[in-house]
Amino acid sequence: MKLEKKIVLCIILFLTIIMVRTKVNATEIGISPTNPKVGDKVTVTVKVPNVHTADVTANISGVVSGTIKVVGGDIGGKAKTYSKSATFKCEKEGKINVEVSSNSTAVLSGKYVGVSASKSVTVTNKLNSDSTLRNTTNEVSKPSTDATLKNLGIKPNDFSGFRKATTSYSISVPKSVDKISIYATASSPKATITGTGSKSLQIGKNTFNVKVTAEDKKTTKTYTLTIIRKQEDEPVSDATLTNLGIRPKEYDFTGFKSGTTTYSVSVPNDVEKITIYATAKNSKDTITGSGNKSLKVGQNKCEIKVTSEDKKKTKTYVINVTREEKKEELEEKEDDEKEDEDSEANTLKEGLKDIVINNYTLSPSFSQDVYSYEVDINEVVEKLEIDTETTSDDIEVEIAGNENLKQGENIITLLVYNKKDDTTSTYQITANVGNQETGLITTNKEDNKSSSNAKEWIIKGVMLAIVVLILFILIKRHKANQEYDEEEEEEDDDDGDSEEYGYEDEYEYEDSTENDTYSSNNYNENIGYKSTASEEIRNIGIFDDTQKIEFEEVDKQKRHGKYKGRRFK
Repeated sequence: MKLEKKIVLCIILFLTIIMVRTKVNATEIGISPTNPKVGDKVTVTVKVPNVHTADVTANISGVVSGTIKVVGGDIGGKAKTYSKSATFKCEKEGKINVEVSSNSTAVLSGKYVGVSASKSVTVTNKLNSDSTLRNTTNEVSKPSTDATLKNLGIKPNDFSGFRKATTSYSISVPKSVDKISIYATASSPKATITGTGSKSLQIGKNTFNVKVTAEDKKTTKTYTLTIIRKQEDEPVSDATLTNLGIRPKEYDFTGFKSGTTTYSVSVPNDVEKITIYATAKNSKDTITGSGNKSLKVGQNKCEIKVTSEDKKKTKTYVINVTREEKKEELEEKEDDEKEDEDSEANTLKEGLKDIVINNYTLSPSFSQDVYSYEVDINEVVEKLEIDTETTSDDIEVEIAGNENLKQGENIITLLVYNKKDDTTSTYQITANVGNQETGLITTNKEDNKSSSNAKEWIIKGVMLAIVVLILFILIKRHKANQEYDEEEEEEDDDDGDSEEYGYEDEYEYEDSTENDTYSSNNYNENIGYKSTASEEIRNIGIFDDTQKIEFEEVDKQKRHGKYKGRRFK
């Protein structure tokens, strides 16, 4: 009995597995109504049952066209059924073809499972009671002979450049594309098309014919598609996401678009961790930055980077997750901010609240009671970006002198007008614009002041040295004159005895005009004295040979040892 129970349980388990696999591999397509007429609205529903995740695209072609995407699920969650619907209005007769593309996938127990399905319905024309298809003469209209297409293509890897007169096309697809869907639209709504729908591809060349039969059932035209499936896959250069979000689900964001790379979401303070999920458009792309993330209080920047299969393209998506503060701390912070605002409002008087110059710093920092500032600009600019903040809307600010700034010192004036009390305050900014070549400030008051002080001290030092030198010379001369006067006094005392010395020197005088020579034999030394004017020898008495020559000055100098053995001119 126990053995029989085990066999029954195994059979039940086996049947359950088969049923699950059958559900996984089946994608259901519903079209309602099943027999639509021209003017009816047709609803197409795509359903993927019993999977963890689904990524299915259904292409709709024929008298209506469009796509339906069924995306959703959580790998770690329970298997579910995912579905999506779209409604279209039938404007003409023809077929509606629904084809699930070959790259659609579903995930069950961590494994990808391929899904595929197709379905079509025919839209017919409504006949009213008075036979509107007949003309006024009750004759049947002549059947159309138009057997051309106005549209033709494949899904996926569609081609471009279709022309109704061109009947042959060649398309290459990657090795990974093993199935395509051919769609076509006839120029005449009453023409019949064959050869469309799902087609399997072998490696290499695949030829498909799409035949159009005109309304007259006699005229036909054939369009040929040559699909070349490559032997090796080429890496895809696409780095985009088809889905992105966070868990817990109740805090996930909506409105994801593959072209939008930045998103913001807020979570309560009790959410300390989140899980980021992401799905790439190409399953062979590499995604980094997803998974579990711990959150701090405040803003958390989460980056999700997608790298294409060929490693040539990357794209970064950013989710800014703000974890809110605790309610008590938030209320306390708001109270503190309100107190600070009230305190600042009470401190500030009506007028200018702040001056901000983009990329530069005012010196000193702004204060309402300081009206003069400086700013150093280490480059040559024509205008500064000056932003002002006022205490109220009643304050108007006019800026003058902030145009065509030149290298060096520039004065910028801010006139602050208070409309309430009709008063004006003036703030002044000295902009020291720098040297364009060196990038240094050319106007530096401190350096100029230091240089000026140095020059001033050098000049004072030179003048002091000159004064000292003059004083030294004057003192030296004064001493020399004193000694000379003392010597003269001594000489005057000895003048009466000058004849007692009995000099034996011989003195000669040559007159340049008469060439006469005067001599005295009372002296033994020879001193020659030449002159061109009698005025130069006024202190020397000249007499004839019988008279005595008195040399007062020469005699004085002689006795002191001066002029000894020298000639005088």
